[in-house]
Amino acid sequence: MISIIYFTSYGEEIAYKLKQHFKDACIFNKNTYKGNLENIFNNSRVIIFISSAGIAVRIVSKFLKSKYQDPAVLVIDDAANFVISLISGHIGGANELCREVSHFLSATPVITTSTDIHNIYAVDLFAKKNNMIIENIDNLKLISTAMIEKKEIDLIKDIDVDYDYRYKSKNSNIALYITYKRVEEDRPHLILRPKVLNVGIGLRRGVDFNTLYNSLLTTFFLNNLSINSIKAVASYELKRDEEALWRLKERLNVPLIFFKKEEIDMVDCDRDEFVFKSVGVMAVSEPCAKLLGGRLIVKKFKKDGVTISICLEE
Repeated sequence: MISIIYFTSYGEEIAYKLKQHFKDACIFNKNTYKGNLENIFNNSRVIIFISSAGIAVRIVSKFLKSKYQDPAVLVIDDAANFVISLISGHIGGANELCREVSHFLSATPVITTSTDIHNIYAVDLFAKKNNMIIENIDNLKLISTAMIEKKEIDLIKDIDVDYDYRYKSKNSNIALYITYKRVEEDRPHLILRPKVLNVGIGLRRGVDFNTLYNSLLTTFFLNNLSINSIKAVASYELKRDEEALWRLKERLNVPLIFFKKEEIDMVDCDRDEFVFKSVGVMAVSEPCAKLLGGRLIVKKFKKDGVTISICLEE
């Protein structure tokens, strides 16, 4: 939801002009916003104040949690001369939206984020645009500051991705990883996790969630992989009623896909006699991983009634 809050007749004109651009925007005036403020802040991905910056700061200050959770907040003066990116410039998207709104209103964008000022492609913005998880987000400031100050960074990439840094050095005492692999690193570092691993799962009837999850963790640990890089999970359609799979979907926050027999039968893989006699297909985990896409990097790992295969999208 996009919420627009105005306080003057000039602000009202701007608010309804913005409504033409953001069709789903909800508009509040100085009388209607007060009773809705908590709901506005908790349910809006963007809040636009048409007011002074001071008014906006005083209103939102008591609701702020962190830059990783707060909505994007913009401030527009009621003559539409300036659009200010106030809160959540990168992760919330306020900086990008600031430029968009400024262009629409023919106003001047005001962005004060250091990486933007110094024309550095911010790590958190890159991660957001490429659907990557920032694994140890507390170290984000460390990397961003190093980039602003043009310090050397060891940039380690295990996938072909369009991100670079001018002052790279293997001898640096800080590191930036873009990887789907496990990281063991003594230096201060930041890890970006691309969603490039597709997981096929076969499991015995009634396997509980803890058994399934521990089997998954073991598979990833032994193969030097991170579960934070899982893009999707898949199994055979006859396993659709397995509660453990649905709980795994919730834990990982990834899509769970079920393939039909005719889809699995089209995939070239080794025949598992036990699986064939039990459910009528050649195999489950390997063909399901392949159907999700990518190159097979873990053919088959079995543990406690669970079979796991993993493909890497390159």
